[in-house]
Amino acid sequence: RMNVVENTFNVLFLGSGVSTAVPNLTHILYCNNGSTSKDSESDLSYPKNCDVCMEAMNNNKSRNRRNNVSIAVIFDELKPLIHDGENAKKCQRVVVIDVGKTMREAFLTLLPRYGLKKIDSIILTHGHADAIFGLDDIRDLQICKIVKVDRTLNTESSTNSNVTEIGFKILSEPMNIYLNHETKEVVDQCFSYLIAEPEFLDEKNRILKRRVALLNFHIIDSSSTFNVFGLPIRSFPVFHGGEYISLGFSIGKEGEFVYIS
Repeated sequence: RMNVVENTFNVLFLGSGVSTAVPNLTHILYCNNGSTSKDSESDLSYPKNCDVCMEAMNNNKSRNRRNNVSIAVIFDELKPLIHDGENAKKCQRVVVIDVGKTMREAFLTLLPRYGLKKIDSIILTHGHADAIFGLDDIRDLQICKIVKVDRTLNTESSTNSNVTEIGFKILSEPMNIYLNHETKEVVDQCFSYLIAEPEFLDEKNRILKRRVALLNFHIIDSSSTFNVFGLPIRSFPVFHGGEYISLGFSIGKEGEFVYIS
């Protein structure tokens, strides 16, 4: 468990690289022992080896390996107990901003190193691949159990048919996703199966027919203040290449920590 000073939060950088991540594919595929490589078909010349990318390629622990930009904010939520006279219970929360193409690698590499076992909520800055393409893997963060479900199927004949089906009982809570309307529209187009109503074998017991991520989407304004498990967050619009608008976030007290992708 990561130690967090009371009334503050820790920030773990999960990625600080470009949208394609580092090492760069071209820098690896066209390397030629330090000499310039020429593509005979396109007549394009490629630069000499990139020392940074080569070192990142050959060293799994290299700091030159850079994932898509993302952070995890770790803090203690104070949860009041039911019984009088008892102190409030601390519950560690992990909120991730952006889950791009390298989310899985970042989580596998960094979360165990710092004793982090779960993600509680996700905030998205914009709808590009380097910010949202990890959404499909959220299902791997939700604990499930394979169960058998006995069902009665209505048929056209006078007798009903009893069947036993295999389903996925989701033991985790649905993942809360905070994003603006523009990003939600992109998510709808890219992940229609994630935004559709889940197909349950047993909705009361949260048993899914298909194992997909259970997500709760919360639409926020581009300029708004909201809180996640008691942590105050303010969103604000920023330019993200040309006239494309992304969201920045001020976390905690005003100006305490600002994230801009």
